[in-house]
Amino acid sequence: MEQDEIKRMADYFKDRYPTKFNPNAPSLVGAAMMATKAEPVHESEEELLDVIARRLRQTASSNMGFDYVGAHKSGDTVNVFVVVGGQPTILQDGWDLFPSDQLVTQIRLLKKDRS
Repeated sequence: MEQDEIKRMADYFKDRYPTKFNPNAPSLVGAAMMATKAEPVHESEEELLDVIARRLRQTASSNMGFDYVGAHKSGDTVNVFVVVGGQPTILQDGWDLFPSDQLVTQIRLLKKDRS
């Protein structure tokens, strides 16, 4: 589904149901919109780290228990830089599933190794 078609559908429902339509609400329309290839809106390092922290069920993403954590989106890939005990590690994740279960598991394993 193209972005123009998604916008047209959203505008149609917004005009038809002005007080009830919320594209972020759990509904069939919201689910259809989320199932498309619409890109996530988080792109800054702070936003990327906040999304990861939420998946890890942490309130603050300052360092997530590591010496250093950074993230950068490059094309269709998100690179997460983690320093654990002075050892740098680079984790990669696809933008379409970010943060994927695989990335979250890799981060949890790194945290477990730190303990």
